[in-house]
Amino acid sequence: MLRVERDGGAAIFTIARPEAKNALDEKTLRALGDAATSIDASVRAVIVRGAGDAFCAGGDLAELRSRGTAKDAEALTDLGHAVMSKLASLPVLTIAAIQGVAYGGGAELALACDVRVVSGRARISFKQARMGTTTSWGTAERLLDLVGSGAAHLLLLTGMEVGPDRAIELGLAEVRAEDAMEAALSIADQAVGSGPEATAEIKKILRARGDRSVEREAFIRTWSSAEHAAAVERYFARRGST
Repeated sequence: MLRVERDGGAAIFTIARPEAKNALDEKTLRALGDAATSIDASVRAVIVRGAGDAFCAGGDLAELRSRGTAKDAEALTDLGHAVMSKLASLPVLTIAAIQGVAYGGGAELALACDVRVVSGRARISFKQARMGTTTSWGTAERLLDLVGSGAAHLLLLTGMEVGPDRAIELGLAEVRAEDAMEAALSIADQAVGSGPEATAEIKKILRARGDRSVEREAFIRTWSSAEHAAAVERYFARRGST
């Protein structure tokens, strides 16, 4: 089950399966994809969280236990990759509020977000190798970008559990807070103050991985936009000058 709510300019996606530590069954995974697809221009940030004391314990093994064929694996990897890609490509800031465990597919979900906020109870682990399998949803590339080759090998090959301090140290998370959701909402509120066109273009630039032409064209579009002109006028209005 997935709950979708609004808090000002933020859309909040809550995985509400606390009895299963918010493990992802097929229905919930598809609901996440549908929720990401339905984001409209009034949404300026998205927060992903879990109900109760877990973020997401990974794939729902109770459901997946009987799906062990290559055809089953193909369906699972393609569905999960499509959902994570939708989330990662949203033109707004996406934030994972990790207040408890983020294991396996839950860690992959967190990495599909732009920013990760961890509470003192957060625990992140890529347990796939311990379960005799690999990551599947575009995660290896995202992890390499975040933490580098050595740390990515360490995390993926050992399945080690990382607490909040180590997550920050490695670059696996960006913010530590007593209350992950409260901090995520504060970040979302700040994102609301940024221009929506500029936000979308900045995310394109970051995904382009240093392609100068993408940054150049984005700057030309945004500098000459009505959004930029209005922001400049607001700046001078605040200063009381012309």
